[in-house]
Amino acid sequence: MGLILDYRNTSELDYNELCEWWKYFRFPCPPLAVLPDNGRNGIMVFKDDINICSGFIYATSSPLLYHFEWIVSNPNVKNRELRKKALNYLIDKASEVIKKSGGTIIYTSLKNESLLERYKENGFVVGSTGCYEMIKILE
Repeated sequence: MGLILDYRNTSELDYNELCEWWKYFRFPCPPLAVLPDNGRNGIMVFKDDINICSGFIYATSSPLLYHFEWIVSNPNVKNRELRKKALNYLIDKASEVIKKSGGTIIYTSLKNESLLERYKENGFVVGSTGCYEMIKILE
């Protein structure tokens, strides 16, 4: 029998768990208000009752362009093959959701080599390399 994964929309109730995952990977936890629809416009991939990975879909002012960001996986899931399949599934489902919304282009930025491979396996091409992400917090 094959590996059976499923997905659902994220909710505010996932936020604390996601923050634990981001902190484990030494990545700052984004404020809930920064996540689309206060954390409700993301995708959570799970198997049985275990959440495996998640990411968030951002609409832009262009109806064709979407961002898919804040991808993170559960560090307690030690099975690398399961995590790999779950990340591929996550990217595939996000692509489906975006396409159904009318999107034709998905943009993301990342540094993790393993995640880069997951994106390539799902039809993404590398745009720029050697770039810096710049962030300014307006206060």
